[in-house]
Amino acid sequence: MEETTPDLTWTDAATLRIEGQAWPDESQPWTRLPDRAEGSVPDRVWDLSRASAGIRVRFVGAITVAAVRWRLTAGGPLSHMPDSGSSGFDLYARELGAPATAWRHVRAAWPARDHDQPQEQVILEGMDGTEREYCLYLPLYRGATDIQIGTDGTISAAAADTSPVVAFYGTSIVHGGCANRPGMAYPAQIARKLGINHINLGFSGNGKCQPPVVDLLTELTPDVWVVDPLPNLSGEELEPAVHDALVAIGKAHPDIPILAVPSPDYANSWISASRSERVKSSNESLVRAVTRAQQAGVQVTLPGGDFSQRLFGTDGEGTVDGTHPTDLGFLRMAETIGAEVAKLLGR
Repeated sequence: MEETTPDLTWTDAATLRIEGQAWPDESQPWTRLPDRAEGSVPDRVWDLSRASAGIRVRFVGAITVAAVRWRLTAGGPLSHMPDSGSSGFDLYARELGAPATAWRHVRAAWPARDHDQPQEQVILEGMDGTEREYCLYLPLYRGATDIQIGTDGTISAAAADTSPVVAFYGTSIVHGGCANRPGMAYPAQIARKLGINHINLGFSGNGKCQPPVVDLLTELTPDVWVVDPLPNLSGEELEPAVHDALVAIGKAHPDIPILAVPSPDYANSWISASRSERVKSSNESLVRAVTRAQQAGVQVTLPGGDFSQRLFGTDGEGTVDGTHPTDLGFLRMAETIGAEVAKLLGR
């Protein structure tokens, strides 16, 4: 990564188009739960909500250079996930007037110094200067503040997007672990593939459908909910927790369809009977939870067949540790889950 040159114009990212924040106009523009949630949700959920997963900045400009300045706040480096995903930024672009699915990758930027120090990196030089729309994804597992975008020309906020919104709730997998860059988390991939907006409410290790968290989820009105908490729940707690969450969300907004995602078939469950049994038991509990929610009138869909196996793929190459997807695993998840989301959107 190159450090920036001194002749760039720096724009406060908070003055541009911000997307992916479910509760806008809070004290911090780059966080995922409202200020009032502090002290109500579990402390760990609150801490994880300071990470900026799924939040992005959209702008328009005729530029040949794009750079970014930022400070990292919440969280820290992860041993099994690159800084480019956990702590970096990811830039996409599309031609003006192009379809909402026409985003193309430009380049990522990641910390080059001690994480406690201010960061300043060129994303890419030598672009052709055509006026385009840009989308900058923020770090997945870290918080960021003092975000500025450096360019060699004037940029302005992109127009408001009226595309459908899909909200994702769940675990570290929804959160983005272990994508190489923020744009590869499966919610982000689905959003680009379908030309929609998305909200990422994944909380690593804490997608447990805790009642105070579910209460907050019921405030939101996306076009579709994707509820994907199983890897963080097991045993006797799973069925009642998921059932109660589905009923709460469904009763709050009966017209919003919900997609319940089963546990992926862990990539190493073929060699571990205990992991294989956990997947089987968890998915059986999910079937019971969904069936009961449907009987209560909730509009929830649970894909069957080989859906669980297709999430990571059957070749064992889709994860870092059997559980957390690589970019390949996330691509497969996006294709598999995205097809179901498209159906619920009437696509």
